[in-house]
Amino acid sequence: MSERLARIESNEPELRGVIGWLNGCKVDRRALQEIAGAEREVERIRGLRESEGASIEVSALEATALEVDGQEAEIGPDRIYSGKVHGASTLRLPGGIVVRISAGAAARELEGALAAATAALEECLAQAGVESAQEARETWDARIKSEERRKFLMEQIRADLRDLSADALREKLERERAAIGAIRDAAQAGVPESLDTAKTLRDRALQAARDAVEAGKLVSQDLQDARSRVEQLERQQFELSTSLKSVAAEVARHEAELLRLDQERGDRPLADELASARAAVDAATAKLAEGRLALAALPDVSATRTTVATELAGVERRLQEARDERARDVGVLDDAGAEGLHGLLSGAEQQQMEAAQELGAYERRATAAKRLFDTMTRRREEARENYADPMRRAIEGLGKRVFGPSFGIELSEALQIMRVTRSGEWLDVGQLSVGMREQLSVLTRLACASLVSASDGAPVVLDDVFGWADPVRLQKLGPILADAARETQVLLFTCHPRRFDSVAPARVISLPTGRVEERREGDMAPAPEVAPRAAGAAGRSTVTARTGTPQAAFDLFGEPEAAGTR
Repeated sequence: MSERLARIESNEPELRGVIGWLNGCKVDRRALQEIAGAEREVERIRGLRESEGASIEVSALEATALEVDGQEAEIGPDRIYSGKVHGASTLRLPGGIVVRISAGAAARELEGALAAATAALEECLAQAGVESAQEARETWDARIKSEERRKFLMEQIRADLRDLSADALREKLERERAAIGAIRDAAQAGVPESLDTAKTLRDRALQAARDAVEAGKLVSQDLQDARSRVEQLERQQFELSTSLKSVAAEVARHEAELLRLDQERGDRPLADELASARAAVDAATAKLAEGRLALAALPDVSATRTTVATELAGVERRLQEARDERARDVGVLDDAGAEGLHGLLSGAEQQQMEAAQELGAYERRATAAKRLFDTMTRRREEARENYADPMRRAIEGLGKRVFGPSFGIELSEALQIMRVTRSGEWLDVGQLSVGMREQLSVLTRLACASLVSASDGAPVVLDDVFGWADPVRLQKLGPILADAARETQVLLFTCHPRRFDSVAPARVISLPTGRVEERREGDMAPAPEVAPRAAGAAGRSTVTARTGTPQAAFDLFGEPEAAGTR
């Protein structure tokens, strides 16, 4: 983001400078064409003058001096004076001989034409603000580069700004810088002091990771040992439980037997045996309790066992994938060995030859396509040059009648109005008002129609134009429509016929009555009356006029024909 802002801050002053230079540059395509045409005219007349001028050649048998138009010259056996006379020249020879030489009328006319052509060239150069035609061409080249640079800078700034303005981007960058600074300050304590310290910490972390892996292996081994120990203790518990049940049953049996014997004999030794048996039972019970306590004291390894089982499954999966990949590689190697390297080489060479042939065909087609593209581009530029200047002159001729004598335009490559000048100030079309853009659109259509009028022409159809024009502007536009109709057909449909009172001569047809009125030049068109429509008569239903404002269609002709002949 900081790079984008830096580019914007660097490009904006340069863009303003480029735009300022372009606004001050007076050498445009039209000026360059006028200068080139004036220069060619000067060279053509100069060549004709040289060919039409009278030739002078004076020689002498001995060295002597003569005066030519006040300038002394030496002549002799090996020195000949020669020159051209385009108007009149006087030679004074020794002995008081005066020779007057006058060029023909054609040479004198060419001398005057050359002076006029030179003055026209100097005027064109002065209007363009340059000293010579070469400087004008160099300025034009600089203008082309400046316009390309302006376009590049505008696209670059637009891409860097995206959907923000320069100030918004600057504020966003400051906020992010502040946030990054806060994060950096918060983490400053944990940042290594140097690169060596960071490497040491990295090595320690790697060693800790390796230790953790080794510890994991030890934990896995401990888990395995714990599993074995648990299984052993569970077996021992089962055996002790079984033994305890057997001992309990045996004790019960012995107690019953002892009771029976006591009843029968009443001797003391049986009581001693019973006490010994009970002591043995208590010892077995204590041993069983100790085993249970040892089993409960063992650590819970269920989570570790699950983790180790998951890792073991992953290792087994990767091992199987490696085995499958090895099997595929072995199969590929076996197939390659069975096919033979020579066969592979032959196939590769055949593919290379086919690819080379295909590439050659593509290159030939590409060369032909490029030649066609270049030819079409050149012809299109020639056609555009042929149409651009007449179209510009036609639009400017109409525009000067409306916007003043300082009006001028600049056409784009697509023969569209790109810029407009009034009183020496150039403005892009997008900077003009809606009304002026509409008026320029109508003038452009009329200019196009005037250019093709010599070849059967083309009709111009207008529908409710000049809606944004003020009354003064309408008074200037009306005669232009009338004059355009002298060369081609102009059809104008409107719901506001009063707006076009200044259009004359014209044929006014009111709808839906069909009433026809011939308006002659110099007449102000009266408001045509709207006759009531007959029952069942067809009418214009898509557009309705306000009460008292009839709808009208203007059919403009330079030379109206008699009624019924058109």
